Amino acid sequence: MNNHYHLVIETIDSTLSRGMQELNGNYTQWFNAKHDLVGHIFQGRFKAFLIEEHEYLLNVVRYVVLNPVRAKIVVEPANYRWSSYQSMVGLERIPSLLTTEKILTQFSKKRFQAQQQYQKFVLDGIGLSSPMNDAGKGGILGTAQFIDEVRDKIEAKISEKEDDITVAQRYVGRPRLEQVFDDVKDVQERNAGIKLVINHLLYSSSEVGRFLNLHTSTIRKIARL
Repeated sequence: MNNHYHLVIETIDSTLSRGMQELNGNYTQWFNAKHDLVGHIFQGRFKAFLIEEHEYLLNVVRYVVLNPVRAKIVVEPANYRWSSYQSMVGLERIPSLLTTEKILTQFSKKRFQAQQQYQKFVLDGIGLSSPMNDAGKGGILGTAQFIDEVRDKIEAKISEKEDDITVAQRYVGRPRLEQVFDDVKDVQERNAGIKLVINHLLYSSSEVGRFLNLHTSTIRKIARL
């Protein structure tokens, strides 16, 4: 785009930040040298979304290649020079940095048919709202189960890093879950306790879920009410 760019990337290791730093840094050096400039080109940190595969991934890919159409830069995605669309539908050669098979094989095992169906899928998306509107606050786009699994992994990672610091040391004076829920008489009191321990006492949803024998997604929904 004129003032930003979009990438859909599959990472094998947790190296996205390092990769983006290298990409933006190298481009900045090249751009400044070419135009005899100094200083930053990109403002602030990049924004990233974690996307579940299949339906959600396809919708995001479509959203990205339709951005120039949405911004009224071109009428059709094939007319935009800085896009993967031309290579995806067979109008241009595939550059080494672009992988097409992961997307095209979701339409058909036969390449030509896959390209035709992908093209129709993209064009059918003109005028649709952005799928990124459905992403949660944590920047995760996918089913409720996928979002819960990712959040559980994040909480587990945080717990691993804090293993050398006991809960008592981190939260001096914080009441135990037993103290909060021992005298609970009904669902309303239980839910009030969940809101308290999640939003104010900073217990994790997985901790509370294990204690109350409830799914972490249920705990999160109650805490947001």
